[in-house]
Amino acid sequence: MNRLPSWTVNKVARMCMAGLFLLTEQISAQQFSVTNWGHKDGLPSTTAYGITQTTDGFLWIGTGDGLIRFDGFQFIQPELPGVGIGSLGQVTAVESTKSTDVLLIGTASGLLISWRGGVKISAMLGSPIEHIEELSDHTLQVETRNKVVRLIEKDFSTISSAPRSEFPMTDASHLAVSKDRTGEQSPAGKALIAISKERALIRKVLRDTSGATWIATENAGLFRIPQNGEVQRYTHSTGLPSDHIWDIFEDREGNIWAGTQNGLSRLRQDKFITYTLRDGLLSDIASSLTPAREDGVWVGSRSGLEHFAGTAAPHNVLLKGTPITGLLPIKDGALLIATHTGIRKLSRGDIGQLQPFPNTAHIEQMAESEAGDLWLYGQQAGLWHSKDNSSLEHINEPSLAGQTITSLRGGQRDQVWLGLENGDVILRPPAGSHIFTSANGLTGGAIRFLSSQPDGTLWVASDNGLAYFDGERFRHWDHESGLPGNRLIWTLPDQRGNLWLGYSTGIARLSVSDLLHTSPETRQLQYDFYDDGDGLKSNPEAYGSGPVALSSDGRLWVSMSEGIGMIDLARMRRNSVAPPVHILGLTADGRSLTPANGLKIAPHTRNLQISYTGISLSEPRKVRFRCRLEGFEPGWQDAGTRRNAFYTNLRPGHYRFRVLAANNDGIWNETGDSISFELLPAFYETLWFLVLCVLLISSFAFVLHRLRVRSAARELQSRFEERMSERTRIAQDLHDNLVQEMMGISLQLEIADEVTPPGSTAKGPLRRALDLSRTALANGRSALHILRQRPFSNADIESTLRDTVQSMTGSQEIIQITSSGKERPIQPLSGEEMVQIVREALRNAIRHAGQNNVVVRSEYGDHYYQFTVHDNGPGVSEGILQGGKPSHFGIPGMRERAARIGAALTVSSSPSTGTQWTLRVPAQIAYESQDRVPHYPLLQRLRGSLSRLSGRKDRR
Repeated sequence: MNRLPSWTVNKVARMCMAGLFLLTEQISAQQFSVTNWGHKDGLPSTTAYGITQTTDGFLWIGTGDGLIRFDGFQFIQPELPGVGIGSLGQVTAVESTKSTDVLLIGTASGLLISWRGGVKISAMLGSPIEHIEELSDHTLQVETRNKVVRLIEKDFSTISSAPRSEFPMTDASHLAVSKDRTGEQSPAGKALIAISKERALIRKVLRDTSGATWIATENAGLFRIPQNGEVQRYTHSTGLPSDHIWDIFEDREGNIWAGTQNGLSRLRQDKFITYTLRDGLLSDIASSLTPAREDGVWVGSRSGLEHFAGTAAPHNVLLKGTPITGLLPIKDGALLIATHTGIRKLSRGDIGQLQPFPNTAHIEQMAESEAGDLWLYGQQAGLWHSKDNSSLEHINEPSLAGQTITSLRGGQRDQVWLGLENGDVILRPPAGSHIFTSANGLTGGAIRFLSSQPDGTLWVASDNGLAYFDGERFRHWDHESGLPGNRLIWTLPDQRGNLWLGYSTGIARLSVSDLLHTSPETRQLQYDFYDDGDGLKSNPEAYGSGPVALSSDGRLWVSMSEGIGMIDLARMRRNSVAPPVHILGLTADGRSLTPANGLKIAPHTRNLQISYTGISLSEPRKVRFRCRLEGFEPGWQDAGTRRNAFYTNLRPGHYRFRVLAANNDGIWNETGDSISFELLPAFYETLWFLVLCVLLISSFAFVLHRLRVRSAARELQSRFEERMSERTRIAQDLHDNLVQEMMGISLQLEIADEVTPPGSTAKGPLRRALDLSRTALANGRSALHILRQRPFSNADIESTLRDTVQSMTGSQEIIQITSSGKERPIQPLSGEEMVQIVREALRNAIRHAGQNNVVVRSEYGDHYYQFTVHDNGPGVSEGILQGGKPSHFGIPGMRERAARIGAALTVSSSPSTGTQWTLRVPAQIAYESQDRVPHYPLLQRLRGSLSRLSGRKDRR
């Protein structure tokens, strides 16, 4: 790679000088934390020639091993459609156009590629490409080793081409530095002189969004020239992996990226500034911090007392070499200083012994109440109290026996708060005290810091969490309630409604209002957490009674394990850029799938993994995610910082996976990214298979039912044939014996009637006997006819019913018999039972209805045969209908006959409507087989086929 041409270097000088007239005050330079990535972090090649960012948030890096994509979390060498991995070789320049978001790639072979969404345009420029720039008119200027080419971005058509020799090269040593206000003593002048002395080649100049100018050099590192302030220089000794800088780039979150010879670096503006011995402190271990009346803080340490407001402010050192154990500003404007030899008082710049008690040694903690009472404590000295600056009084508090006071704070009026090692808090006026324990809502852990407020409230930091006293009771929170941890070093509210919490791992900030109005059970506390990525170079630590202080100029100061940290609350830089969210891939049972809407996943998939990312390059490890699988999860799930979602044994169906992300300052991308996919069912999980199974099971059940009905029909037919044989035998016996004998008796009676004189008294009985014999003979012949008859017809049934009525009433006028439907022959066996049931119903109707009309209806249905007998008499009582009359068996007999043939017999009766008997007989029992109508012709044919296959005929 070559150095920049002279016109570029001159532009550097003009940019450096442009902002120098804005210098009105000197303030401390803002610190930038440096984070590096190399081989161990997954960067394939540590030589980073070019850096750019596309609108989707990804950072693209041109390296010696090709093009690399970075989301702040992992490096990927992507497969660009139309551009194979590894085919690019050495990528020496990258650029993303602002107008069209096209990624431009330049290689050492001279290949220039424009790539966007799978569309590729390329051109061969013939020599290694060193720089690509989009000009104001949206044309491209490409600098190669031999020439400078201007192109139209759309199709790479050439506008102009000039040899590189027309742009003579120089180095920073030839850069003129004016002797006026922008001369050698100016920040820009100093930077350019430093570059000139080391004969460094300038690789790139960048003006960032804050107005500062960055200069990347070949062997002198990186320079930052702010609009007002001190020049900062970053080299290998201050954290960069190399002094050889190829490219610098500012992302949309304000981070500065440097591509070096030995890795990739990010320079991020810190929220906290850490000061140590190297920045002018007396000691790296601060035992006590307290606000100064002017800007900054007083810092007490084993090396003395100092007033510190930053490296650019005057530094006042007092009591150098005297160990300081505690500091306390009091109401009269003075500062009390606790040392091992006694308490000193600093007032109007003079230090003297505190009067009237000059010999107070080994005091470690001091507090002043609202009324001006002074409280002093030392583990060896005990607790002391002074009112109105009078002499000290030793306090003998029984509850302090064997206990250690770990924090001392003044309260309202003349009260003082005492925090103890055993976890108790004592509120004590000069006389008497009130003790609070865990039973009153405290955490139960050792008290580390008390922060009392003018309104009488109190914040308590302990080993078991945070507690708050509202004037009446304590409330507490811990890690399970949503705090970052349990062991608190200190807690302090600020004037902006925030509460700051000190942990050994970092510092948390949360809203007091949100905290007090959020139930501890909800575990949904929102907070910002600051650690080494935010400028805290070491851990927060408490070496004395004052580990934190809020100065009058709105800056928060904290003691660290090395030095002190500071954050300017009024100038806190908040990351307002919502992180773009991308779903990167799906893995189904170990098979990688390309994420795309409408994706179909193979059946039998048991394990599904979805990987995603949220791109916040400022602090990638603090990006938080929420995800939801619609169709499976009812609501959003807090995924924390996890970048993978796992699902097992999902049911087949349609799903939509959505993911949202928040940056390190809690700014959420509420749109996020999503993907819809379908988990295909196995053939046995499909709807058609389920329907088929239901049909097969139903068909099988129906066939079983039909086979059972056929078996019952065969059994009934067998019983019928047996009964028919018995009836035939009885009919023969009746014909050969009883009927013949009755005929003989009738003939004899006729002869006797003829020979008996008409006036004889025997004539009447003889004629009655003759009539009875004729009737008996007719009934015998009728019974013989019934026994011999095969199927019943409707006429046979009607004749039998009318004969029954005739025999009971001597007339057939009271009965009406109707019939509907297509008449079919009735099976003799079931027909006889039906006739007997209907005859009994007729007898009951005649007995109860008298001479009122009785209606008998028969209905020939396809699936049943039904008799209805209705009279309009006074009805029958419920008791008789249910059990019949005592010693009468008509109604029970009807039900027994109905049950015997599988018929349904129902009765309804009321005085207003009369009585109605309904007899319903299934068609397969009532009709002769050739006249039955099958319910399901298809299954009927199937049954016939099965019967034929089994070698049996379907009996009809």
